[in-house]
Amino acid sequence: MKRIQKILILIASVLFIMVMVPTSTEAASSTVKLNKKTLTMYAGGSTTLKMTGTAKKLKWSSSNKSVATVSAKGVVTAKKSGKTIITVKSGSKKATCKVTVKKRLSAKQAVAKYNSQMKKVRNITLKVYAGSVKPANYFLTIATNVDTKVTYMDMSAMDLPKMYYKGNKVYWYDASAKKWYYYTSSDGNSDIQVNPAGILITGDMKYKNAGVKTFNGKKCQALQVTIEGSPAIFYLDLADYSLVGVSEGQGKEKMVILFDTKTKVSIPSSVTKNATYKNYS
Repeated sequence: MKRIQKILILIASVLFIMVMVPTSTEAASSTVKLNKKTLTMYAGGSTTLKMTGTAKKLKWSSSNKSVATVSAKGVVTAKKSGKTIITVKSGSKKATCKVTVKKRLSAKQAVAKYNSQMKKVRNITLKVYAGSVKPANYFLTIATNVDTKVTYMDMSAMDLPKMYYKGNKVYWYDASAKKWYYYTSSDGNSDIQVNPAGILITGDMKYKNAGVKTFNGKKCQALQVTIEGSPAIFYLDLADYSLVGVSEGQGKEKMVILFDTKTKVSIPSSVTKNATYKNYS
């Protein structure tokens, strides 16, 4: 009888330990990591730090709120030049990111930094919106002096097709037929025209600082650029002065182009494999 009691006590003790001691899986669930350990920003800009662990109930804080603040969702907003440390905690676990905020650049400095970045760009994603502009009266052209390997355009908002542009070959999607087609041109340009003011800001263009404006939900330094008498506004991300978008014209003639110069664009094999030749007009 006593032996049975001892066995029961032993089993109860083992069960108690199994319940009370966290497993390795539970321990792993409280890890906290940030996607960046250091971050350089410019006053007025904002960026989101992402937590790559699996912890919940995160608490964010900034060691110097006058330099940069951080929201409950990890959005860091730069206030003025200086340094601060952004900390995210989950229980006893924490991770930090050292943030350096620099003074906002002048128009001349912004152009120099922007052009330097654009010269290195090899892939561009374009999303075009033209508001009330009628597609029948509108033409698009890829007119850039950036040596892009692949450019992707989504013009569905204008009832125009999605397109991949590479060299002198253009792949376009016919939504009604649900098929991909391609065509080639001798001059290497597509017949669809979006002229985003040349993309690189050169010496023959006039530009000036248009202040900080919100574009597509992001605070940007706006540059008013005039090319051959035609005005356009370039919106540069205050986090790193990369191109966010361009707007041209006014009223019914206004066109908005969203840019993504960071995503690597490639043509899916399903497109190149199944596309048949058909000119787009």
